[in-house]
Amino acid sequence: MAKTPPIAELDPINDYDGPFYWSGKNCTLYVPKGSGDLYRNASGWQDFQQVVETDNFPSSCGITFAPSCTVSISDGEIIINNPTDIPTRVSVYAVNGNLVRQEKVVGTFALTVSPGIYLVKAGRKTEKVVVK
Repeated sequence: MAKTPPIAELDPINDYDGPFYWSGKNCTLYVPKGSGDLYRNASGWQDFQQVVETDNFPSSCGITFAPSCTVSISDGEIIINNPTDIPTRVSVYAVNGNLVRQEKVVGTFALTVSPGIYLVKAGRKTEKVVVK
């Protein structure tokens, strides 16, 4: 309900995408009357394709922001399944913290890796996996 858009930091690791890069294509942003153009032009907030000026704010948009991804292992591969049509950022890290791969996943993505322990971050979910 802020008349002036709060600062929305851009992510240097992900091509300077704004925090609403993916959800902005699927969600409606409700802003106070008279502030629509401020949000449409503000860094990060400009990702929303639908901006509605209102004085009657809804309590929920009914959208799940973190799709339910599953992570599994098969024959030296880490398999990430995103059952939605909303792209989800997936980051795979070695146990020492080094980034192995980063992708925007829709459907199923398989990554061949060396045996070891990995952390897989998909949306807001992080899992530890062991590849033998």
